[in-house]
Amino acid sequence: RMDQQKILFVDDEEQIRRLLSSFLTRRGYLVQTAVDGQEALNFLEKERPDLVITDVNMPNVDGVELTRRLRADPRHENMPIIMLSAKVQTDEILAGYAEGADEYVPKPIEMRILAAKVESLLRRVSHVAPAAPEAVAPPEPPAKQVVVFMHGKGGVGTTTLAVNMAVALATEAGKSVSLLDLDLAYGNAA
Repeated sequence: RMDQQKILFVDDEEQIRRLLSSFLTRRGYLVQTAVDGQEALNFLEKERPDLVITDVNMPNVDGVELTRRLRADPRHENMPIIMLSAKVQTDEILAGYAEGADEYVPKPIEMRILAAKVESLLRRVSHVAPAAPEAVAPPEPPAKQVVVFMHGKGGVGTTTLAVNMAVALATEAGKSVSLLDLDLAYGNAA
């Protein structure tokens, strides 16, 4: 089918590749496999899947390095990536997210959870239509700004400064301003 979404699944364990490929194929996806990150990078030079699922621990190029390289490549920087790993310590999971993984699934894999994460990521990216190469990028939304005034001792004018700044920004700059006095017990800026 032309509308089948493509998944590249990267894992050095053949049994897991076959099991997951079969599971995802039964769910209607077109699944390609690679035995390590280098084979995945070679595949990605020729084809563009809709999503990548990668194991973390593999020979040659591991899943973390694969993710790092995909995020550094403008052609693949927004491609959804799910990492799989038997490592479930917080630091290892955070390292995967730090390199750009969208999701992290622990091994042994709970197939229904993986399927839900795949569907969620693919649904999210399908709502973002790819722009034509010569299309003009949409304007960036205006930057939000937070200004903080604080002092450890009352009576030094912090509230007066905050109120005056809020009024100046609202009137002179025409900005929408919210003022929050976090002295919850004795605040005096309504």
